[in-house]
Amino acid sequence: MPRRALLRQIPIFSGLTDTALAALEASMVLKRLPPGGVLIEERAPGVCGYAVLSGRLKVTTAANGRDLALNIVGPGSLIGERALLDPGPRSASAIALGPARVLVLHRRDLLPFLQRHPEAALSMMTALVRRIRQISRARRDLACLPLAE
Repeated sequence: MPRRALLRQIPIFSGLTDTALAALEASMVLKRLPPGGVLIEERAPGVCGYAVLSGRLKVTTAANGRDLALNIVGPGSLIGERALLDPGPRSASAIALGPARVLVLHRRDLLPFLQRHPEAALSMMTALVRRIRQISRARRDLACLPLAE
Protein backbone atom coordinates (compact mmCIF):
# COMPACT_ATOMS: atom_id res chain seq x y z
CA MET A 1 0.00 0.00 0.00
CA PRO A 2 1.37 3.47 -0.83
CA ARG A 3 2.66 5.44 2.15
CA ARG A 4 0.16 8.25 1.79
CA ALA A 5 -2.79 5.85 1.72
CA LEU A 6 -1.47 4.17 4.85
CA LEU A 7 -0.98 7.53 6.60
CA ARG A 8 -4.58 8.44 5.74
CA GLN A 9 -5.72 5.36 7.72
CA ILE A 10 -4.19 6.79 10.90
CA PRO A 11 -6.96 8.65 12.75
CA ILE A 12 -4.95 11.79 13.60
CA PHE A 13 -4.00 12.20 9.93
CA SER A 14 -7.26 11.04 8.32
CA GLY A 15 -8.81 14.53 8.16
CA LEU A 16 -5.83 16.18 6.47
CA THR A 17 -6.10 17.61 2.98
CA ASP A 18 -4.06 15.90 0.25
CA THR A 19 -1.68 18.89 0.21
CA ALA A 20 -1.14 18.78 3.98
CA LEU A 21 -0.71 14.99 3.99
CA ALA A 22 1.88 15.23 1.19
CA ALA A 23 3.80 17.89 3.15
CA LEU A 24 3.69 15.77 6.29
CA GLU A 25 4.85 12.67 4.43
CA ALA A 26 7.77 14.62 2.96
CA SER A 27 9.02 15.41 6.49
CA MET A 28 9.00 11.76 7.59
CA VAL A 29 12.01 9.42 7.45
CA LEU A 30 11.94 5.67 6.89
CA LYS A 31 13.40 3.44 9.62
CA ARG A 32 13.87 -0.32 9.32
CA LEU A 33 13.88 -2.60 12.34
CA PRO A 34 15.17 -6.17 12.55
CA PRO A 35 13.26 -8.79 14.56
CA GLY A 36 13.69 -7.86 18.23
CA GLY A 37 14.76 -4.31 17.33
CA VAL A 38 13.83 -1.75 19.97
CA LEU A 39 11.97 1.22 18.55
CA ILE A 40 11.00 2.91 21.83
CA GLU A 41 12.45 2.50 25.32
CA GLU A 42 10.18 3.23 28.27
CA ARG A 43 11.21 6.34 30.22
CA ALA A 44 13.51 7.58 27.42
CA PRO A 45 12.90 11.18 26.32
CA GLY A 46 10.28 11.36 23.59
CA VAL A 47 11.09 13.36 20.46
CA CYS A 48 9.14 11.62 17.70
CA GLY A 49 6.20 9.44 16.77
CA TYR A 50 6.14 6.47 14.41
CA ALA A 51 3.71 5.40 11.68
CA VAL A 52 3.95 1.64 11.16
CA LEU A 53 4.28 0.76 7.47
CA SER A 54 4.94 -2.97 7.76
CA GLY A 55 5.55 -5.58 10.42
CA ARG A 56 4.23 -5.81 13.95
CA LEU A 57 5.51 -4.27 17.18
CA LYS A 58 4.78 -5.26 20.77
CA VAL A 59 4.13 -2.36 23.12
CA THR A 60 5.08 -3.16 26.73
CA THR A 61 5.48 -1.49 30.09
CA ALA A 62 7.25 -2.56 33.27
CA ALA A 63 5.20 -2.81 36.45
CA ASN A 64 6.02 -4.53 39.73
CA GLY A 65 9.10 -6.14 38.22
CA ARG A 66 7.17 -7.64 35.30
CA ASP A 67 6.85 -6.72 31.63
CA LEU A 68 3.22 -6.26 30.68
CA ALA A 69 2.14 -6.42 27.04
CA LEU A 70 -0.16 -3.48 26.33
CA ASN A 71 -0.75 -3.91 22.63
CA ILE A 72 0.44 -5.38 19.36
CA VAL A 73 0.42 -2.79 16.57
CA GLY A 74 0.77 -3.23 12.83
CA PRO A 75 0.52 -1.32 9.56
CA GLY A 76 -1.62 1.80 9.81
CA SER A 77 -0.86 2.33 13.50
CA LEU A 78 0.75 5.39 15.05
CA ILE A 79 2.80 4.86 18.19
CA GLY A 80 4.72 7.24 20.40
CA GLU A 81 2.50 10.10 19.26
CA ARG A 82 2.41 11.79 22.67
CA ALA A 83 6.03 12.80 22.11
CA LEU A 84 4.90 14.86 19.12
CA LEU A 85 3.19 17.29 21.47
CA ASP A 86 4.86 16.59 24.84
CA PRO A 87 8.56 15.77 25.06
CA GLY A 88 8.18 13.96 28.40
CA PRO A 89 9.47 10.47 29.10
CA ARG A 90 8.08 7.52 27.12
CA SER A 91 5.29 5.63 28.86
CA ALA A 92 6.03 2.28 27.21
CA SER A 93 8.54 0.35 25.10
CA ALA A 94 8.01 -0.93 21.55
CA ILE A 95 9.89 -3.91 20.10
CA ALA A 96 9.66 -5.36 16.59
CA LEU A 97 8.22 -8.89 16.51
CA GLY A 98 9.70 -9.44 13.05
CA PRO A 99 11.16 -7.19 10.38
CA ALA A 100 9.34 -3.86 10.49
CA ARG A 101 9.37 -0.52 8.70
CA VAL A 102 8.16 2.71 10.27
CA LEU A 103 7.99 6.33 9.21
CA VAL A 104 9.55 8.62 11.81
CA LEU A 105 7.93 12.00 12.46
CA HIS A 106 10.03 14.31 14.64
CA ARG A 107 8.44 16.91 16.90
CA ARG A 108 10.82 19.52 15.43
CA ASP A 109 9.22 18.88 11.99
CA LEU A 110 5.61 18.59 13.17
CA LEU A 111 5.40 21.94 14.96
CA PRO A 112 6.34 24.08 11.90
CA PHE A 113 4.05 21.87 9.78
CA LEU A 114 1.13 22.67 12.11
CA GLN A 115 1.90 26.40 11.85
CA ARG A 116 1.77 26.17 8.05
CA HIS A 117 -1.35 23.93 8.09
CA PRO A 118 -3.58 25.06 10.99
CA GLU A 119 -6.40 22.86 9.69
CA ALA A 120 -4.13 19.90 10.41
CA ALA A 121 -3.82 20.97 14.05
CA LEU A 122 -7.60 20.96 14.42
CA SER A 123 -7.89 17.56 12.75
CA MET A 124 -5.20 16.12 15.00
CA MET A 125 -6.76 17.61 18.15
CA THR A 126 -10.14 16.09 17.26
CA ALA A 127 -8.59 12.64 16.78
CA LEU A 128 -6.60 12.91 20.02
CA VAL A 129 -9.71 13.89 21.99
CA ARG A 130 -11.48 10.81 20.58
CA ARG A 131 -8.59 8.69 21.85
CA ILE A 132 -8.78 10.34 25.28
CA ARG A 133 -12.50 9.48 25.41
CA GLN A 134 -11.74 5.83 24.56
CA ILE A 135 -9.10 5.67 27.29
CA SER A 136 -11.47 7.29 29.79
CA ARG A 137 -14.20 4.73 28.99
CA ALA A 138 -11.73 1.86 29.32
CA ARG A 139 -10.48 3.23 32.64
CA ARG A 140 -14.05 3.62 33.90
CA ASP A 141 -14.89 0.06 32.84
CA LEU A 142 -11.77 -1.25 34.59
CA ALA A 143 -12.62 0.67 37.76
CA CYS A 144 -16.07 -0.96 37.81
CA LEU A 145 -14.70 -4.51 37.82
CA PRO A 146 -15.22 -6.37 41.11
CA LEU A 147 -12.15 -6.67 43.31
CA ALA A 148 -10.75 -10.16 43.93
CA GLU A 149 -11.09 -11.33 47.51
